[in-house]
Amino acid sequence: MENELIEISRIGDYAEILKITPRGDANDISLVPEVLSCFENYLKQNVNYFIIDLYYFNELPPSLIVVLFEITAHVRRRGGEVYISNLNPTARQDIIHFKPLEYLNEMTSEKDIINKIVTKSVLKTSRDITRGHKVKKPEIRQTPSDRISEEFLEIPSKVGALYKACDFVVKISRNMGFDDTEVSKIKISVYEACINVIEHAYHSDPTKKVKVNVETFPDKLIISVFDKGSGFKVEDIKIFNAKEAVDNRKRGGMGIPIIKRSMDEVSYIRDNKSYNRLVMVKKLSRERGK
Repeated sequence: MENELIEISRIGDYAEILKITPRGDANDISLVPEVLSCFENYLKQNVNYFIIDLYYFNELPPSLIVVLFEITAHVRRRGGEVYISNLNPTARQDIIHFKPLEYLNEMTSEKDIINKIVTKSVLKTSRDITRGHKVKKPEIRQTPSDRISEEFLEIPSKVGALYKACDFVVKISRNMGFDDTEVSKIKISVYEACINVIEHAYHSDPTKKVKVNVETFPDKLIISVFDKGSGFKVEDIKIFNAKEAVDNRKRGGMGIPIIKRSMDEVSYIRDNKSYNRLVMVKKLSRERGK
């Protein structure tokens, strides 16, 4: 067993063929990042052929279907292939009736697109770039003298946009020098933090925005996820228990324990006048950063 969510097995003596069997609930919010992390790890081990056994799934939600497409495209670009086994009739229909436009952002004109982008983020104009002007970013706190950089991203409050937040932090953490294991921990922490905001603070209202702010320092990464919900106390949530997480996974509520296990420091700042803020710190060892 790789973990509670994924079973890994080799096919005979062929090192380049791997069978991956996802388990549990298809709607489990932890499943998608775990599957992606698994594939990323084995692709780096030069595995080129994968069998995805869907024996445990009677249905396939859109998020999992998108992952299957993404993985297949990635493997084929490397000259490999992905095969699906034990696809039952209901799951097959889920794939056939998948609606790509629910994930793609279609608009009728470039003007509408630009207006949409401008309202959700701060962009540099070509004039700013040529003159070397810096775009002012939202002020969160007094700038520490040793901070290297600060970047932020806003996504709509919908599950289909979570991959943007994950890709955002993965790129930054890899550039800092975190290894694959630590990058995966950072990725799933951001996923859990954002899904908590989407489902519990905003109740999947796509008109609301989830803001992810990333600060890089010589020895650590600080990620802040903002919300305007009712708030909670991180300290009130028990320490993560793997068996309990599996038993209660359908009921949810395990996001913060997963984050606390994956990150070095976790705190939650409540602010009724402005944004609540979940702050996650991941430390970079000198050996890892070299």
